[in-house]
Amino acid sequence: MTSPRKSRDPKTLRPATQLIHGGSLRSRFDETSEALFLTQGYLYDTMELAEARFKGEDPGFIYSRFANPTVSMFEKRMALLEGAEAARATASGMAAVTASLMGQLKAGDHIVAARALFGSCLYVVEELLPRFGVASTLVDGADLDAWRAALRPNTKTAFLESPTNPTLELVDIAAVAEMKMNVDDAGENHEAACGNFRLRHEPFTRRGNRRNASIADCDIAQRLATRREDGFAVAYHHIEIGHEAAPD
Repeated sequence: MTSPRKSRDPKTLRPATQLIHGGSLRSRFDETSEALFLTQGYLYDTMELAEARFKGEDPGFIYSRFANPTVSMFEKRMALLEGAEAARATASGMAAVTASLMGQLKAGDHIVAARALFGSCLYVVEELLPRFGVASTLVDGADLDAWRAALRPNTKTAFLESPTNPTLELVDIAAVAEMKMNVDDAGENHEAACGNFRLRHEPFTRRGNRRNASIADCDIAQRLATRREDGFAVAYHHIEIGHEAAPD
């Protein structure tokens, strides 16, 4: 018999400890390192449990395309490190970008984006979204007056990178996010800024709490895990980090 381990609120752990233990989900074998779960499906003790699981009434995994213990550990750990409510890992950066934007926008909406974007992100904003009835406006990311002038009553999302890829231009993330929030307060818009952050990785102290600037200022931040967490050698993946519930 193994003795039960004392559990601690992972949010109280130091960043170095969160890097190792954050989001840990051990199997009944009590392995030291996280196990790699390669299964696509899961067992249920009864048909009633299976029904409840698929209805979302019982917590647990049902299909690895939706969630997987290994990926879940990674997501929870990254959310802890960023001081965010939730995280969602994807197989590629463009999957994360497309999902975050398509999840916020619908036909008739408008997006404002910084002109200096990674090429594929620019394609999504200029070519893909308009196919679904979403208008887009590109602005000089460093020009706050240009951001203000581009906002419309139907503007739902602001999209940016900082530093940009590959030109390393800087955008005042907090100012753009505050600008959107001010418009929201006026009742004209309902979505806050969505940031695509490729080089903003380190958490830091903000208003007394250790939080990443991207999460403090934006609803969704995207992190290129291929380079930072993986070392750009083994796997290609990306992660979205933000609030538990996306704005309506």
